[in-house]
Amino acid sequence: MGKYFIKKYFEYVLLKIIIVLLVIIIANFIMSISTITFSSSVFFINNNQVIKDSQNETHVIKKNFLNNWETYYYENYRFQLKYHKDLIFNKNTEVLKPTKKQVYFNRIEIESLPKQVKCWVENSLKLDMTRFANSMELNKKQYIFIASGSEFYNVKIIDIFILENKEVVAIAKFNKLLPEESEGLLCNNPYDLVYTKATGLPVRLVAIGDDVHIPITCITGIEYLPNIVAQSQGIKVFTPISNETICNKCSVSGVARIFEATLLYQLFDLEYNKLLDDFVTIGQLSSNFTREQVISNSAINWSYFKFDIRIPEAVVPGKKLILKLYTIDHKNGNEINLVVIFLNYNC
Repeated sequence: MGKYFIKKYFEYVLLKIIIVLLVIIIANFIMSISTITFSSSVFFINNNQVIKDSQNETHVIKKNFLNNWETYYYENYRFQLKYHKDLIFNKNTEVLKPTKKQVYFNRIEIESLPKQVKCWVENSLKLDMTRFANSMELNKKQYIFIASGSEFYNVKIIDIFILENKEVVAIAKFNKLLPEESEGLLCNNPYDLVYTKATGLPVRLVAIGDDVHIPITCITGIEYLPNIVAQSQGIKVFTPISNETICNKCSVSGVARIFEATLLYQLFDLEYNKLLDDFVTIGQLSSNFTREQVISNSAINWSYFKFDIRIPEAVVPGKKLILKLYTIDHKNGNEINLVVIFLNYNC
């Protein structure tokens, strides 16, 4: 009798074990069927970058995780993700399939340019120390400019296409010179310039090659880059010109790439008596502005500014004045990006 109960007990335990194992096997099978995998195709919806999974759901990619992308394939506007956990789930978004239209373009030397475009390129080259992109349309042509921002990088535009009929995408390849190549030498292509048929669309420069994490900057708030008459690393001035004669007021304009968008200015006489001490916030729009020429993901671009300085009534006509533009280093409080312009006051 005791052996009968022992046998039944072991049969009961064995049945339990079999049932548990079956549950585990079935659960793993269901999970393997429903496991979500991610495609590498990235789409743009309302300026958000999204990705589709195997169940046709849409996921918005966090902007602060973009540095976790390890490979970029420009041909199909595709990325390879490093961490899937960096995706936010978002069901209620319609997926737009990217459509590309190839654009034929021609490379052109600066010596062959129309005078207005040549001046535009020469001023674009003055926005040094940054990877800088610019675009302009003239006489049914769209010119696209890209500068490497360093003598240790070559840059070349290798492909252009129109994406979703909303923007022109130009692929710029950056090559970093090896130490033995750069020693005592300047790179052959510190900038590139091409033109294509005018599209009326803004241009987005996409970097591939070496150090693609370095942002490509642009100018904002102004469509055409005029002549730069005075400059420092972070401030480029259009007006006033040096030794310009002014009366009751002086118009100051330019672009700047500065911390917290705060531009400081002071006005002195030749004896360095301080006549004015104030600041402006940059980021205005020029009077003829209609749209940005270049789309940039850089956190700090070259922003337009324009303001008027009223000359104090106590200033005697015939005086020489000194206009000082600058910013403050937020780390140590020192003046940086200094631009000094001499003016003639005669009213």
